[in-house]
Amino acid sequence: MWPMPPPYGMPGYPPPPMGFPPGGHFHPGMPPRFPPGPGMPGMPPMPMLNSGPPPPHQPPMPPPLGTFPPGTQPRPPLRPMPPPMPMPPGSTPRPPLVPVPPAVLPGAPIAERPCTMYVGKIQTDIEDSKITELLGICGKVLKWKRTVDPESGKSKSFGFCDFMTGEGALRGLRLLPKVKLGDSELLVKVDSKTQEYLSMYEKQRGAALPTGADEAADAEAFAKLQEMISSSQAEVEAPAAADESSKNSSLADKLLSLKPSELSAEPGAAIMKDAAEREAEAERKRAEEDRRLAREKDRRARLREERYRERERDERRKDRERDDELRERERIWERREAEMAARQRDRERERERERDSERRYEEERRRHVPRTETHWEMLRRVRRERVDDEADREREVAEEAQRARDAEAAEQTVREQQEAAAVAAAAEVAAAADAA
Repeated sequence: MWPMPPPYGMPGYPPPPMGFPPGGHFHPGMPPRFPPGPGMPGMPPMPMLNSGPPPPHQPPMPPPLGTFPPGTQPRPPLRPMPPPMPMPPGSTPRPPLVPVPPAVLPGAPIAERPCTMYVGKIQTDIEDSKITELLGICGKVLKWKRTVDPESGKSKSFGFCDFMTGEGALRGLRLLPKVKLGDSELLVKVDSKTQEYLSMYEKQRGAALPTGADEAADAEAFAKLQEMISSSQAEVEAPAAADESSKNSSLADKLLSLKPSELSAEPGAAIMKDAAEREAEAERKRAEEDRRLAREKDRRARLREERYRERERDERRKDRERDDELRERERIWERREAEMAARQRDRERERERERDSERRYEEERRRHVPRTETHWEMLRRVRRERVDDEADREREVAEEAQRARDAEAAEQTVREQQEAAAVAAAAEVAAAADAA
């Protein structure tokens, strides 16, 4: 008789193995705390304890209960479970084990990559060197690119910063919104992918660094930011104070230079009014000069555009003329080839007629003239004349071909001279246009 299994799930006993319902309850119809047999619905198959050949990809159906596969020995009975140790009075059962996630070891490698940050609400009069210095306090900056208006060439109120590591980007997100440059605070953002990476990076970094490390570094960086902003404001306020002092000194010098009779009831107000009018006039002249320069710039741009379009039209016209010339040359060549072929056919027909005439003549001679020494001499003379005629015809063909090649070379020379003259004329026109 098989021993009963241990009462799984009771205090002091191990938990049930994988595949067994908790509390010792099994399928309906089975006695309590009785292990289900292999092949029951929802139960894993019984592992084979003996060694044998590895199962194929499609395992066979398990044998019925109480039988063994052929070639195997029956398993020995399992040893009975030792009785459990009695629990001491007043003790509580041990709670079940809870899986604990693996802790991040200090010093674990953290994936680093450049992070791009949007920086906005920047006053247009603030230089890029100040922004770069401000961003460099937060972390190592690979590149700072401020957006520029293509029409006016002036810097806009936003740009993009590439930090070398995620640490600099995180510190920038924490500290830069608290910084006030001029009249407004800075606006910093990152895209969704960078935000996802920074969230994971912050978790890994927080687990790897000791507590309070980032807070201390942030406090030090924020102090540097405040110091830099204070020094920048002092540099901006110093020229303004010097300008106001110079205005006051010039006003005092002018008052001292006036005669008592020239002083009005409110001399300071009149002088201040004159100074304001002069400043307004100077501002108006500067604005007029700016408008004049802008108009001159637009005029030069229009002239450049017109010259560019004129050059394009000239190029297209030259291309059309070149194509027409090439087509005309092709037609001339085809016409010449057709004429040469016609002349060659005429020569062939003429030669054929001559050969026929000579053949008929020879046949007549053979019929009427006896074959004497004079006859054979005449035949040799006829053959020599025929050979000479063939040589003359070949020489004529060669001379005609040479004349055609000479004519083609002359046409090529004339064409090259015309093209060189056209290029020189175009260069002179372009130089004159650039000089204008």
